[in-house]
Amino acid sequence: MMKRVRIAAILMSIILPALAATAGEKEKAYKCPHTTQECLDVMATRLRDKGWVGISYEMDDVRGGLDVRRVVAGSPAQKAGILEGDLVLTLNGVRFVEQTNQDTMKKNAELMKPGNTITYTLLRNGKELEVKVTLAPMPEDVLAQLIGMHMLEHAKVPARED
Repeated sequence: MMKRVRIAAILMSIILPALAATAGEKEKAYKCPHTTQECLDVMATRLRDKGWVGISYEMDDVRGGLDVRRVVAGSPAQKAGILEGDLVLTLNGVRFVEQTNQDTMKKNAELMKPGNTITYTLLRNGKELEVKVTLAPMPEDVLAQLIGMHMLEHAKVPARED
């Protein structure tokens, strides 16, 4: 199963279209239901109101958390003490493996606003520790990167089946 890389670390608040593949199945691309302009407008509006943490991570299905791959210098994550190599186990006390509950996901997404403080439980060197992160407004370059990546999906020409 393909690991999905999360860019810009907006944990559980933004899901970008990604390719999903399972063993023995043909790879299918996510198709955004909006026109390109509608999608651009919706994303720009929603992302401007989202809080920014400042990490990049990969889902670690084996250990049940988010493996921190990068911490942006000067970000809220760095200020809170999150380090590369940490495993994020929970968001506000809810384990990521339990995040499939729609009510919990919606509640956590609503908390992801600039100025709000969220609590992560990390696994570092075999020990769990809690860190509080005060979310910052999304930097313009991060906003542009997230929107640009999705807009590229709109620009892809479907492959012809011969």
